[in-house]
Order: sequence, then structure tokens, then C-alpha cells
Amino acid sequence: GQVTSSYSTLPISTPFANASQPNLVQIFNSVFVENGIDDAASDVLTVAPNGAAGLIGAGTTGAPAQDAFGNVDFEMYNVDVQNRTSLTFAISQALATDISYANASFYGCGFASFQDTWYTGKNASTFGVDSVIFGQTDYLFGFGTAWFQSVILAARGCGGGTAAWKGTNSSLTERVLRYGTYIADSRMIRSPDANVMLNITDDCYLGRPWNDWAVTVYLNTFMEDIIQPASWEPFDSARPTIMNTTFYAEYYSTGPGGDTFNRIPIEH
Repeated sequence: GQVTSSYSTLPISTPFANASQPNLVQIFNSVFVENGIDDAASDVLTVAPNGAAGLIGAGTTGAPAQDAFGNVDFEMYNVDVQNRTSLTFAISQALATDISYANASFYGCGFASFQDTWYTGKNASTFGVDSVIFGQTDYLFGFGTAWFQSVILAARGCGGGTAAWKGTNSSLTERVLRYGTYIADSRMIRSPDANVMLNITDDCYLGRPWNDWAVTVYLNTFMEDIIQPASWEPFDSARPTIMNTTFYAEYYSTGPGGDTFNRIPIEH
């Protein structure tokens, strides 16, 4: 394919049509804001093999599986991505990134929205390091495998869980090794741009299971006092129980929100 821009205000190098070698897109020190309708058909940059591969879908299995696979080694450095659906509050699902059927890594980047900021979809593997992710409701969610290393998770509010994940109904060993979201050596804080009138002390859950095979793990993570003491909650009133097929884990959580004494029972 060919990387192009429809907007003359966005400096971008073209063309890069050789899929057998690295393709470089340079974004200079610019601010690019797209006004108007933005959806899966009008996305800014496609990493997945096609538009259908980036669809999320509903229910416990989501959109139908695709045969194709997209970029095997997408990398992005020092770019901030904002979904400006609402600059002051969450109104609905508003992704800042959607990676499906691709391998992608992000370094020194920022991702800002309120609901569903970051999506790692089917057959996707994503890695975020030294980056900041802003959100309020389920702002890490997906089907695939996402590893976040030395990131800041900045809560603009508390709704749902920080992470909402779907796993697969397979052996525990396979699920732990392949699917889930993993946050390591990171910090969970109240966002500097959060509404000053909003009290979120003891209010933010670490996660909720998008299906009953969800995997979410926190490793050596500092947590401010925004974390709800039980930390993990059922997905909604239709599924009021966290099943023991769900895998939640913490190792060496620190800070005022890192006290695990009042967490939900160990069988989950």
C-alpha cells in the first residue's frame, strides 16, 4: 500500500509502498486536528490489514475473525494522540488507538480520551513504554495481548474499570501466556487535567472482566489513593459475579492505593 495524507497541513513523507522493508513516516513538530465525523472508515492511520480487522464487535466474542494479518512490527515514537470527542467529560466510546491483527509498539507517546482510550484487538500484540494514557472508563480494553512498561495511567475520572479485557476459553496456561493486559513498573495517578470538583478517592477499579476469561496483571505498580480497595468489580448487573475463570493478579503494588488487604477473594 501507500501511506498518504489527504491534508496538506500534515507534513508526511510519501510514498512507502515496499512491504518487504521498513517504511518510515515522519511527523514533524505539528498539531493536526481533524474536524468532523471520524470513525473506522475514516481513521487517520491504518495498521491492521483492512478496516474489518479493526472492528471491535459486541458480546463475549466480538467481531468475526479475519484471515489477514497487518503490520508485523509497527513502531511509533514521541507522538501524542487525542480523541477530542469531548474535552471535558466522557460521552461514549471514544478510542485513541485501535490495534488488531498486528504487532505494534509505542515509545514516549501519549494517548488521551475518556472511554476506551486504548484497544488491543484480536490477534494483536502491543507494547507501550515510557508513555502516558489518559482515561476514565475501561480505558485499557481488548482481546489481545498488551504489555505496558513504565507508563503513567492518568485517571480523569472513575467508571467501569481501568482495564476491561476478554480472554479465550482455553487452558489456564495458554491464557496466561498469550492473552491479557499486563502493567509493569508503572504509576496510576489522578490526571492533572481531571475536574478539580470530582472526588475520585477510593473510586477507581483496577479492572472488570469483559468476559469470564479475562486476564489482567499489575506488576510493581505505584497506585495513588484513587484505587478502590476491593480493586476488581463485576462487569455489569447482568453478570454480577466475577467467575473463578477470570485471572487477576497483583505483585508488589505500592502507594496508598496499593494495599491489597481488602482486595476481592483469592479465588478470582
